[in-house]
Amino acid sequence: MKRKFLSILLTLAMALTLLPTAAMAEGDEAPAGEGAGSAPVEAPAETKVAQIGSTGYASLAAAVANAENGDTITLTDNIKVEDTLVVTKTLTLDLAGHTLSNDEDIWSDDNWSLISIRENGNLTITGNGTLKAKENDCYPVDVQDVGAQLTIENGTFIGNIHAVYVQTGVAYIKGGTYSVQQKYPDTSKADEFVLNCYDASRATGVAKIIVSGGSFVGFNPANCYAEGKGTNFCAEGYTAEQKDTTYTVVEGENAAVANAGANYNTLADAINAVPKDVDECTITMLKDVTEDVTIPKGKTITLDLNGKTLTNVKDHTILNNGNLTITGTGKVDNVSHAKGALYNKGTVVVNGGTFDRSKENGKDSKDSGANSWYTIKNVGSMTIHDGAIVQTAGNNAALGKFSSLVSNGYFDANDYNTNKGLDQPILTIDGGTFRGGLNTIKNDDRAKLTINGGTFSNYYQAVVQNHNIAEITGGTFTAASDANAKTYGIYNCGCGAEIDLGTLTVSGGTFTGATYAVAEVSSQNAAVNISGGQFAGTKAAIVKSSTSNATIAISGGLFSSDPSAYVAAGHYVDASNNGDYPYTVKEGTKPAGALIVVKDKTEPTVSGDITGTDKTAINNVIGNANVDGVAEAAKKADIVAKSGATVAENDKVEIEVAVKVEAKAADLAKGQLTFEASPVATVKVNGTVKGTVPVSNGMLNNNPITVKLPLPTVDGKLFTPKQILHKFTGGGYEYFINESVGGMRGAGSFKIEDNCAVFTIYGFSTFELSGTVTYVVPSSGGGSSSSSRRYDVSAPSVKHGDVTVDPKNAKAGDTVTITVKPDSGYELDTLTVKDASGSKIKVKDKGDGKFTFTMPASKVTVSAEFAEIETLDFADVSTDAYYYEAVKWAAKKGITGGTGDGTFNPNGACTRAHIVTFLWRAAGSPEPKSTVSFADVPAGSYYAKAVAWAVENGITLGTGDGTFSPNATCTRAQSVTFLYRALGTAPTTVNGFTDVTADAFYADAVAWAVESGVTNGTSASTFSPNNGCTRAQIVTFLYRTMK
Repeated sequence: MKRKFLSILLTLAMALTLLPTAAMAEGDEAPAGEGAGSAPVEAPAETKVAQIGSTGYASLAAAVANAENGDTITLTDNIKVEDTLVVTKTLTLDLAGHTLSNDEDIWSDDNWSLISIRENGNLTITGNGTLKAKENDCYPVDVQDVGAQLTIENGTFIGNIHAVYVQTGVAYIKGGTYSVQQKYPDTSKADEFVLNCYDASRATGVAKIIVSGGSFVGFNPANCYAEGKGTNFCAEGYTAEQKDTTYTVVEGENAAVANAGANYNTLADAINAVPKDVDECTITMLKDVTEDVTIPKGKTITLDLNGKTLTNVKDHTILNNGNLTITGTGKVDNVSHAKGALYNKGTVVVNGGTFDRSKENGKDSKDSGANSWYTIKNVGSMTIHDGAIVQTAGNNAALGKFSSLVSNGYFDANDYNTNKGLDQPILTIDGGTFRGGLNTIKNDDRAKLTINGGTFSNYYQAVVQNHNIAEITGGTFTAASDANAKTYGIYNCGCGAEIDLGTLTVSGGTFTGATYAVAEVSSQNAAVNISGGQFAGTKAAIVKSSTSNATIAISGGLFSSDPSAYVAAGHYVDASNNGDYPYTVKEGTKPAGALIVVKDKTEPTVSGDITGTDKTAINNVIGNANVDGVAEAAKKADIVAKSGATVAENDKVEIEVAVKVEAKAADLAKGQLTFEASPVATVKVNGTVKGTVPVSNGMLNNNPITVKLPLPTVDGKLFTPKQILHKFTGGGYEYFINESVGGMRGAGSFKIEDNCAVFTIYGFSTFELSGTVTYVVPSSGGGSSSSSRRYDVSAPSVKHGDVTVDPKNAKAGDTVTITVKPDSGYELDTLTVKDASGSKIKVKDKGDGKFTFTMPASKVTVSAEFAEIETLDFADVSTDAYYYEAVKWAAKKGITGGTGDGTFNPNGACTRAHIVTFLWRAAGSPEPKSTVSFADVPAGSYYAKAVAWAVENGITLGTGDGTFSPNATCTRAQSVTFLYRALGTAPTTVNGFTDVTADAFYADAVAWAVESGVTNGTSASTFSPNNGCTRAQIVTFLYRTMK
């Protein structure tokens, strides 16, 4: 029975969400219609209503059926439409002043309009004609599929409720006149839906209407209710002008501030338009906005700051009660009324942006300055990732001293009762930069805090203040000195049973306090457990107040002062051979003998022999001189013996090596500067100085020492040496050449970093810096002892696995083997090998947990991370499938999310759209520099950016005739070609397949794929280049290439 439109209208369900369909998951894209019809037949002249070129047709449907992509169909008469005309090709319809209309109802469950663009159809309507739908029946035109596109250049469009409707796809309105006969039943919104998208599709960005021209009767496309209050369909640079009841789109400033599929004139309108049943909707800021934003409970929204600034009016800038993700590089600022930039009572993930209270006026702990609050407060669940910056007072260290920067949890019982989110608020920080506040991170009543990384700095009190439960596994925590305050890395202060426990667990991180790295002042029976990390304070690394009832148990870590008072049972304090952190805690029983620790420091100075402008220039920078690694290089026993100190069992011996770096001579105008480095050790036994000893090179153990020599500015230009001549004490020399000059056989190299010359030595002497290179490359490889020098290979211990190296020191050019053994239930996630300058070294996977690399002429550090083995949730991917690991890897990396309903569809065809999307995501989803120009790749499609990126990077040029064929199955030849162009290197062999000719466009790609282990062909002699690829095969190829 034909479905009457008017009867549907009268049901409330149709009000804004006409005809919902299931959103397509990746891999479910509808196949593109081929549009193949019978050969064109010339119609008799008297029945001709449309023509293509000189060929006439008796009906518009016949013309469409016989048209080729790119054809123009011109009407030659008015047409009465009896059935919806479906367009799946790229066509232009020239109405030529004629009218398409219907006298009989054509509405049905599948057909809603006179013309419907579907699949990959792309229709342009021009010719100043008319599309008029029968009253109370249908629309003039609709767009129904993701790949479909409509462009209207001119004409008159008269519909019912809607003149143009987009289910999925995109419609560009560039001109024309639009009105409706049948109005929306709510008279206050009678003409508010002349243009309309299906709400769920619009919210996810797959249904769009973009207006840059036209006139609309009773309907303002720049400010309507079509997709919720404040909808703005106008393109950037366009607005609407009203005359009587008609709105005409003209060039002008667009009032839209945010996009949520459609554009909106306020963020509140964009948020209100997001349906609660949509899993995710991204709202992108288009302009700087001054507005108080609230995310309602039940809504899931991603807010892309998009480089813009959001500033409050009188409340919290963002109050979240729903599920919110914040991305982008913009700013969220709060300037007034003592409110926060972000107040979370729901769930928040922060992936980027700067959060500030730029007008924060807190002067100290007693003076709020009438405008002070937390920059971020969390009483829900919040995760902050690397890329976020949180600060206060515009990062002015003189302010922001009344309120903490970030508060997690409840201030008191009243706060809990009034503002309750979760009973136990959870804050997880995986990265980011956090600066300022009375306390930088305050973990308050009832709350749980986890910090895995990030950079944290405080100027007044504590970097981290913990009241309840906190776990820290990594990060850098620096408490800068304030003339009027003590500052701490961690201030632990549990003071209430159950909700204020003071439980602190630290397994990693670097903590520096102007007084103490960790201060424990809990009145409760708090538990502090430290198993790793680096701790330094000017007074002591760790301190416990006399009134604290806490238990401190240290089982690992590095410390600036002796932590013996807090060492856990079964552990002991030993020397670390680390100058900044001379004490470490180890498991086991302390060995017999004295504890000897070494500290080092640099004392820069300028010789009195340097005068005039040279002296002034060098004095300006001499404080930047630094020598690092002396503590590790010093032979402790030799220095103690030379000092004459007598050391007994259980004595504590401290050796402080002060390295005097003196600028000895200079003629900067001629490019000459000489430094001398001379270390002197002071030996203390149980706190008493026993002697001072000059440290000769014989007292060093050949460990590398990093030298930073400051470079002055001469006549406004940095003095940049090309060469450093290092003269050894007692005879001999070596050269270092500026790395910008290039490597020279037999010489070392140095780099310019932070306006210093940085290089590695193994003994002390003088350093002559020259603006010219006088070094001569030896004819037979001699001239320097560096070729026989061995360099350390260090592999610090890691969690959840074991990493060993063999050998532990090696000459340049030697092969070093790394053995990786994950703990049960874990697997290797990343393995990184870096030289002394921080540059990565290429590693070869030898299988079975073995890796090798070639030793450079510098110290090497090996680091690894292990991840818990995750199971794959796809029901159709068994653990014994050849593609199991590949699919698991692709899912973990966000390359694919499956095809919906918990499946991956491994045997499903992989389209050309799929493979470029997989490659693009594997590359990190970079933003393309241009938009796609293929006729069959709609701008709003999920693969549009991937295709544009692939074209920019020479991976594909499409399939000809301006098309990309996104829904065509990707062949084996195409797949390896895409991978080769994106990630491959020139092959060193030729392929031996009988079905791959030497001149085939994919010949090199096939050879590379076989050589690289990506694929071995379909038999010993065939590759089957024209066979289609499945989704399982494609992710397996990509996995083998990337791994």
